[in-house]
Amino acid sequence: MIAVALALSASLLWGIADFAGGFFSRRLPAVLVVLVLETGGLIGIALVLAVTREAPPELESVLFAAIAGLSGAAGLVCFFRGMALGSMAIVAPVFASGAAIVPVVVGLATGDTITALVGVGLSLAILGILLASLESEHEAERSRRTRKAVGFALVGALGAAGFVVGLDAASDGSVAWALLVARAAAIPFLVLGVGLARARRPARCDLAAIGCFGLVDLAATACFGLALTEGALAVVAVLGAMYPVVTATLARFVLQERIRRIQLAGVAFALLGVALVVAG
Repeated sequence: MIAVALALSASLLWGIADFAGGFFSRRLPAVLVVLVLETGGLIGIALVLAVTREAPPELESVLFAAIAGLSGAAGLVCFFRGMALGSMAIVAPVFASGAAIVPVVVGLATGDTITALVGVGLSLAILGILLASLESEHEAERSRRTRKAVGFALVGALGAAGFVVGLDAASDGSVAWALLVARAAAIPFLVLGVGLARARRPARCDLAAIGCFGLVDLAATACFGLALTEGALAVVAVLGAMYPVVTATLARFVLQERIRRIQLAGVAFALLGVALVVAG
């Protein structure tokens, strides 16, 4: 029961953080939003380690964590850019679907086998992505924006998958240190990206708000990690992968986003596909 509560808490918090990232990316460069989010999370995890005084891990874990951080930051930039261009209710499930599919595809390429359940899940997720990308032929401009947004979401999913793979390897040493190193490694490159984007100076209230959501994202990761120590991976992973439902719900009621029924069906197929892939 504790594992279920923690996994659902992770989904709720991740969904809120993703919505905030997409929301702020509609008026600020996505790379700037990710920079502030990562900085907020870095400060939070640094404070935790300062209190716990946990010993640093071996060099191999540090390297994996750094790779995970760079991959994850790049994925988030693409993801938030996609949500800035298109409907969050579409982009978030597509991103989650891609992030679940990519590790499976990599595993297959390296000799892994899949169960029938995973095969069905992959098929549903791909179908969902295709349906979610559809727009009416009378809405050509919106259709182009949707396809572009979905493209960003899929590229972002590659980064998210790289983060998961790298963090899994790095966490053998220490989860807290892995999170610290991942964020610390990404920040210099994000600063460079902000400089190249020539982003205008954001309002202090925006910086403070985004930084707070960085702590929300950090809390979600912590809840998920704790859930894995308390319950079965299949159950925790499925519940933790439901965060797009939160993002889509917030987009519907806060931003009044509306999507076509066929796209809504695509979102549902994508989410079901994610659940089956993770469960399988």
